[in-house]
Amino acid sequence: MFRFKFKKQVKPAELKLSAACGCNIGLVRGNNEDNLFFNGITLPSDNRGLSDTLYYCAPIADPVHFGVFDGMGGEALGEIASYLAATEIQELPRATPAAELVGALLRANEAICAAARSHERALIGTTAALLSVDPGQTHITNVGDSRVYRFHAGVLEQLSVDHTDRAVIEQHGLTNRKPRLTQHLGIDPADMVIEPAVCTQATLAGDRYVLCSDGLTDMVTEDTIAAVLAENLPPARCVERLTAMALENGGKDNVTIIVVAID
Repeated sequence: MFRFKFKKQVKPAELKLSAACGCNIGLVRGNNEDNLFFNGITLPSDNRGLSDTLYYCAPIADPVHFGVFDGMGGEALGEIASYLAATEIQELPRATPAAELVGALLRANEAICAAARSHERALIGTTAALLSVDPGQTHITNVGDSRVYRFHAGVLEQLSVDHTDRAVIEQHGLTNRKPRLTQHLGIDPADMVIEPAVCTQATLAGDRYVLCSDGLTDMVTEDTIAAVLAENLPPARCVERLTAMALENGGKDNVTIIVVAID
């Protein structure tokens, strides 16, 4: 008699999430304009990064939120923008469809614009890259050039959208400057309505996600990031390896990295 063995189906409620976060001021800048949201944890506006790697691990029941924010504006105002964006994520409800993430970014945009007016500055801004994981779906939302990647079946895929003028640079063969942002938080709606990019996927065991500021992607290639993730290291070890690589390659900017593993 033949006995068929059926592979056990993994139910959403059985999925476990483990995550780690690092934030380093880098080797060149004297201040840290990056901020983060790590399952309820943010940094104060005046910070020097994290002295230790943050870690979180639990079964996936309610949505778990993560975010990376890279501020701009100079004279400590970039720190204010990224801090305002990070604290706005704390107000997200427990049940969080993608529309709620977009709404949080739009509210953060209003708060940052108000801060710019109070400081009489034309530009205070920040990027934002968000990841929200629940038992069935994973939502990604971003504005600017901080990125979200998924490592799935051995392939690294960028899920966020770079809101930059890279296409213009490439079209004209310019090599003397970095692509400029075409969208970020801190744009007055009277001048332009920002349109956060949104991506929703199934929450699958085995997937790895990376959220990062350009302090990583300007210093470390995507092939190298993929190679580190392919080693199947714990998230904290991945964060520490990638941060070390960014510093070894120059550390020209603040480096914020969150690695999320679904198992």
